[in-house]
Amino acid sequence: VAPNIYYLGNCGSVMFGGLRIAGISGIYKDYDHEKPRFEKPPFTDSTMRSAYHQRNSDVLRLSKLGQDSVDILLSHDWPIGITKHGNEQQLLRFKSFFAEDIKNGQLGSPAVEYLLNYLQPKYHFAAHLHCRFPAIVKHETGNVTKFLALDKVLPNRHFLQILEFPTETPKDQLKLQYDSKWLAVLKLTHMLEHPLYAMNPPPEIVTDLPQEETIQNIRARYEEIYKSADLAIPQNFRQTQPPYDPATPNVPEKPLDFHQTNELMELLGVENIFHNPPALESFTAPAAPVIPNVPVPVENPEEIDLDDL
Repeated sequence: VAPNIYYLGNCGSVMFGGLRIAGISGIYKDYDHEKPRFEKPPFTDSTMRSAYHQRNSDVLRLSKLGQDSVDILLSHDWPIGITKHGNEQQLLRFKSFFAEDIKNGQLGSPAVEYLLNYLQPKYHFAAHLHCRFPAIVKHETGNVTKFLALDKVLPNRHFLQILEFPTETPKDQLKLQYDSKWLAVLKLTHMLEHPLYAMNPPPEIVTDLPQEETIQNIRARYEEIYKSADLAIPQNFRQTQPPYDPATPNVPEKPLDFHQTNELMELLGVENIFHNPPALESFTAPAAPVIPNVPVPVENPEEIDLDDL
């Protein structure tokens, strides 16, 4: 469908031209942050929203890439505090309703703020707030992150900017590649897909880092399966769901088998529990969230509301 576009998922990392590009999807909601990912189709009005809320397990996984190893960090949310590293007053002239959230430390995601400060990527690109905002973050280590958010794709708005990144890879050899270190992180933290472990991960999952031996084993496994050593992400798309038919609008009770997930799990040498989750007698999906007593963020008049879709 779109071979040059790769979905990073809730969080992920790939290589392109020698650059490590990592990302975290969704927005921050404190009442969902520590929960496992319990949402499964068919979605309810509640779960179709909570499904795109960031989780602590996403942050834990990305942090295992290590400091100063990420070239480009992508996020939907801005990191909290980023406005202090750019022209905040100019931002407020265009978006005066941001002032209260900035004052309360609520403009953005604390999870993304942690990743920015911990990973210290060379570049950080974000979205969500529908305005262009550049910033330079100087870390105590001496590393520098160049941050950029862009506007909505509308006439006379700053929605496009082209940046150039030097690479030693010839242009005709540029391709999206698996990040072998990230694959090792996924293997190391695979049990976090189990809801009980996601809520209370074993200490070793929190502290352990991917080992070089695991990375090399995954590379060898890739070469065995794909008869190549370049770690290119396989072009293995095939239709797994029928196209929408107005005559049968109901969503199937259970998702069909997804071969791409199965193939990745085979590469990692782990069990696919995404579409065949284990029986959990002691776990039930969390009830509707009890929202803590915190200041209500100021409404962004340009925000996209799911209720309007």
